[in-house]
Amino acid sequence: MPSTTVSSLARSLRDEARQHYRSGRVVLAVDGPDGGGQAVLADGLAAAFAASGTTAFRAPAAVCDGPDGARVDTLRRDLVAPFRAGEAVGRPVTVAEDGEESPHDGPDAVLVVDGTRLHAADVRGLWNWSLWLEVAPAVAAARVAERDGTDPDPAAESNRAARDGFQRYVREARPRQAASAIVENSDAAHPVQIFGDFC
Repeated sequence: MPSTTVSSLARSLRDEARQHYRSGRVVLAVDGPDGGGQAVLADGLAAAFAASGTTAFRAPAAVCDGPDGARVDTLRRDLVAPFRAGEAVGRPVTVAEDGEESPHDGPDAVLVVDGTRLHAADVRGLWNWSLWLEVAPAVAAARVAERDGTDPDPAAESNRAARDGFQRYVREARPRQAASAIVENSDAAHPVQIFGDFC
């Protein structure tokens, strides 16, 4: 598969999402394992929309984290519902190709949310379009270790709870099947979209 850059992949994903949602206020989710690089891809995707003149906002799902039952309510109340009602939510992304700032309000806009467990059964219905990132476990663990000072070995006993929780999420939520698009992001500088039959 040919390699690409974050910006060129983001433009391709933007165009793919637009095939399904050409107007209105659209919420997109970027999901993956901890250490998957969701924030970078979400930033790139929002910037791609903004560069084409679409009002774009960015927000991490972590601002709404809590017990699973409360998480969906908080995401809906604090991010999704206000955005769909026409409010400016999260951080506006304003860089456009012509150097002009894109508007912060209007009937047509996108909100790009990044985080983990965004394809769980209780929250997946909040998103119009979603992206799942696949990352080699050793790569993801190394990224988390650099960020948090944890053991970089994904098989380490200290990583058992996180590892078991992630495996349970993947088994139950089946994010690979639920996502609108899949990207292999082990090489963060050259992410690659994966195509095929994921049934």
